[in-house]
Amino acid sequence: MKKSLAAVLALALTAPAFAADLRSGPVDRSNTRIIPASQIHEEGAPSRVTNVYNSNNTGAGGNFAPAAAAGPVGADDYTSTVGGPSFVMSEMGFTGGVTAAGQVAFFTFFTVNTAGTVFTPITSFGAQFPAGGNYIWTITFTPGSALTVPSAGVLQMYVDPGIFVPSTGRWFLTTPDAVTVGANNPAFLGNSTAGGAPLVNRFRLAVPDPATLSLLGLGSLFLARRRK
Repeated sequence: MKKSLAAVLALALTAPAFAADLRSGPVDRSNTRIIPASQIHEEGAPSRVTNVYNSNNTGAGGNFAPAAAAGPVGADDYTSTVGGPSFVMSEMGFTGGVTAAGQVAFFTFFTVNTAGTVFTPITSFGAQFPAGGNYIWTITFTPGSALTVPSAGVLQMYVDPGIFVPSTGRWFLTTPDAVTVGANNPAFLGNSTAGGAPLVNRFRLAVPDPATLSLLGLGSLFLARRRK
């Protein structure tokens, strides 16, 4: 595995991040589906997917990293390029991580009312990481674990305080020019540097590449014809 971002990026600095839990009242995460370490890997060769939102790049202002913690460690809004209210996500990437192998973080997708004051949880999952450290991670969803997520909404990372495994972790931020697919409102949740400059969290959301879907369709047609 490559060096962690903390070792590679000299510009990583402590910065304020939105760290309030968007899920109001007592929340039972004990039944949340956990994506195993076998489906989580450091980003390498391009996958056969199409990003519909992407801020998982290093902006011109560099990277910023809050201190590792348990509980809510970050949240950010996104608007994907998908038409309609939702889409089936086949892959998600983000930059950050947990402090030790086997630790768990939860990711929850919300919709937001027009006033930006009411957050409704739509779907969530947990991820058990194969290694500790800060990496550019890719989380792959198999057909049986694929998630339907809002086309526009908010993503929150909540590090397990001990529901499954006591964990600490963090989610890197960068400057808004990192958004290359879709859109983000940097002022919405107030992520910023100590000096007040706006920041966005680093993540991406992806769907299967159209060419891959075409091949899968042809394969299904071939199998159907063989059965006849």
